[in-house]
Amino acid sequence: MLLSLQGQVKPIEFTHMGKRIGFIDALVIALVYLLCLCIPSIASISGGNRDWIIFLIQALFATSLFAFLGYRGAAHKRSLLALPLFLICFTNPLALAFQKKSGFDYELLVGGIFLSLSAAIAEETIFRGVLLDSLEGKADWEKILISSLAFALAHLLSSSFSLGSLIQFGYSFVFGLFASYVYLKGFGLLGAISLHFLFNLINGYLFSSLGGQNSGLAFYAVNLVVGALLIAYLVMLILLDMRKEKSRR
Repeated sequence: MLLSLQGQVKPIEFTHMGKRIGFIDALVIALVYLLCLCIPSIASISGGNRDWIIFLIQALFATSLFAFLGYRGAAHKRSLLALPLFLICFTNPLALAFQKKSGFDYELLVGGIFLSLSAAIAEETIFRGVLLDSLEGKADWEKILISSLAFALAHLLSSSFSLGSLIQFGYSFVFGLFASYVYLKGFGLLGAISLHFLFNLINGYLFSSLGGQNSGLAFYAVNLVVGALLIAYLVMLILLDMRKEKSRR
């Protein structure tokens, strides 16, 4: 059944020498990735050069994972119930309707396409494809929480500690919840990568290229209202999933 929440997706399993990757090994992979992202800061590289070095790091890291880790896909039954979660990608452009526009930065958007894609592939492969899949035996809601927390901590540790980094931690955690659910219950790894790519590109680079500002009453109000509604929807899906799982026992 298309809208069924049970058993519709068997996640892509990344393996090493034919065996499932353990949770500690998955954390080590995430830590190595995080350390690689620190290279531009250690080398005191900033600006556009820093962005493209990060792009190369992410592209090489993702390529290495697919090259050295075996994985097998499974037939996916797409659940339309996960589709509304993609609305999180359009909160900033919605807020832009209440802000003044200031031209269009084509170069920023074009560069953003490549940077969004590299980040989406690398991070979803690590935190959903490898780390989440390593949590074999745990309930789906536990997998979602653990992988989302690890994802948020990685973003917190990759920047200097400040109020802004704490806000990013919360933002990353909420996004991680959406991406994890899409991975587990909706569209697998490709779906999670697509969600991450669209989120970074539309809410980040497209919004900025149109002159959008990450401040102001309208910006925060739109993000809080839409975010709260989508979080409530996600909680409803998880509770429904847990209830159905309990009834099957």
